[in-house]
Amino acid sequence: LNAVCFDTLQGSDGKQAGNEFELLSPGDLDEETEQNIHNSEQKVEFLFQMIQMLVVEARRDGVLTVDAPMLAQAFADLAGGMMVYHDAKKLACVPMPFAYNAMSNGLLWCQAGFVPLSVATMTRGNPSACFFSFAGIFLTWFLSQIATSLQNPFSKGAKTLHAEAIQE
Repeated sequence: LNAVCFDTLQGSDGKQAGNEFELLSPGDLDEETEQNIHNSEQKVEFLFQMIQMLVVEARRDGVLTVDAPMLAQAFADLAGGMMVYHDAKKLACVPMPFAYNAMSNGLLWCQAGFVPLSVATMTRGNPSACFFSFAGIFLTWFLSQIATSLQNPFSKGAKTLHAEAIQE
């Protein structure tokens, strides 16, 4: 379930070989179950429901002998994990608004144009004006690029989370 969550957050449709997650025992599933998982549009929700059904059936058949409060806590933990997944999915799927990006870039360009003029009037020499202008503008652009790269931390890129390492 965890591997499928990471794969879904990274935008993979499950048909491309972009991730190589280490699974405990992929041979334990029968062919029909594997096909159902592969053909499902909502793989995470499908697996979540399947795990819940397996636990309930195991409890009913006497395979899983656990008290009801402990089982309820296990279901609550699973549901909490699904809530976290859906919150992360919002971050991964909803892009920043165009107006926000346009205004941010406009302000950065205005700063790049006006800061050197205002710093030149406040400093005594050209070297100090160049240094302070460069430092202020560089820092602002640097922070803007960090925010842009963190816009979707689950995307498959060089500066993002490595889901394969987290899965191990």
